[in-house]
Amino acid sequence: MDDRGLFCYIGTKGRTQPWRNPAEAGWVAATRSSECPAIDSGRVSDLTGRHPCTSFTANLPNSWWRVDLGAERLFRPTRYTLRHSNLPGNEDYRLQSWRLEGSADGSASWRTLDEHTNEPNAIPARADAMATFAVAPERAFPARRFRVLMTGPSPNGIHQLLLSGLELYGSLQQ
Repeated sequence: MDDRGLFCYIGTKGRTQPWRNPAEAGWVAATRSSECPAIDSGRVSDLTGRHPCTSFTANLPNSWWRVDLGAERLFRPTRYTLRHSNLPGNEDYRLQSWRLEGSADGSASWRTLDEHTNEPNAIPARADAMATFAVAPERAFPARRFRVLMTGPSPNGIHQLLLSGLELYGSLQQ
């Protein structure tokens, strides 16, 4: 992850302080749809972290990761970056079908910002792989909550959403 995105900006208090993970500091709230009951799923706060890790949901259809910026912030995204798990051998768990969604009011009213379907090479097949995607101008809007929703299985047929990072780029509206 680089130092130009929203979570880096929030995590450095507007580039005035040393980096802190904004979810761990309580400046944003990160959640995911499920935990794996048999093994450690990793920390939910890793979604807004700077370093590769292994964090994932249970193997359930429509798995998701979400971040809430709080009532005082709205953000209009133009691009976003997703980072895959850092475990070698998990490359076939990468996303190939998903939607980036936003909610302006913080409710369950989600709108699609970007969508990918059956694109096995959208994120490179290696541990720690990252890829950046554009949000079409006609789909962009200021939102408080953002969700990465897995809409189909990974290349190995699993619905477990491995995600070790999300970064958003665009304009903050406070």
